[in-house]
Amino acid sequence: MVGNRNKLQQKLAYDMYWAEYGQVVSRTHLMVKPYSIDIWKDQCKDKEILDLGCGNGYLLEQIADTGFRRYLGIDISEKMIEENRKRFSGLERVEFRADDAEALNTVRDDSLDMVISNGCLHHLKEPEVAVAASYRVLRPGGTFLGLEMNRQHPENSFLSVWSTLLGVHLMFLQTPARRIVRYLENLVKKQDPIAVAYSNQHPGHPGKRTPNEYRLMFEKAGYASAKIESLYLELLPYSLYKRSLLLFRLVVKYSKIVCANRLKGIKDVGNLLLIEAHKR
Repeated sequence: MVGNRNKLQQKLAYDMYWAEYGQVVSRTHLMVKPYSIDIWKDQCKDKEILDLGCGNGYLLEQIADTGFRRYLGIDISEKMIEENRKRFSGLERVEFRADDAEALNTVRDDSLDMVISNGCLHHLKEPEVAVAASYRVLRPGGTFLGLEMNRQHPENSFLSVWSTLLGVHLMFLQTPARRIVRYLENLVKKQDPIAVAYSNQHPGHPGKRTPNEYRLMFEKAGYASAKIESLYLELLPYSLYKRSLLLFRLVVKYSKIVCANRLKGIKDVGNLLLIEAHKR
């Protein structure tokens, strides 16, 4: 029942805020694109691709000129699918279907070369079920590519990371740190009312996992190999740099350098995860 309720809330949120969705997530898309889609594009040529949780068609926009053989976008929001069909009606070999990523009832077994999850799995109550479904619809030798946010996992907060690096327990500072960060964020920019309304309606991101949890998830589904790479570690509170592309890229660049000497202690921590897995 909990899973079904979560799906219903997801559907209602996206059906209601489909027009505003692109505005809410545009900054995040811009931040992570160099580390995900820009890398994946080279692998899309001549492929039959499933876009898992296609949203407003952002992935299709980015790979439209790659020469893919076929694109299929699925999303739980029928309103999103309806609008995508109108918006991309002029593109050939493109199809959108309302479907559940944890079921993929409308997708045949062994029918696709590539499944791309551009931030879908962490929206799901049972991401492991979606991973198993993706394995089913891929042809032998097919590829799963994913980008997953993992920020609010307890082990991934910047205080937890620094506690590990310094060998000092800092988690008692969590509440005052949050208050300070919120104060500083309000000084920089007031919250977008559309984003606030969307966040209040949205049920959250229940499917966040550590890198190792994702790795085991893909192995259990039957994938021959699953490379889970941590893009960066949260050395600063995310809210302080989420509006600065330059600062975000500096965090990405230097987080692993700073943490290199203590990597063993934080090897299963990552705030943004890149996934690549291959079907046997």
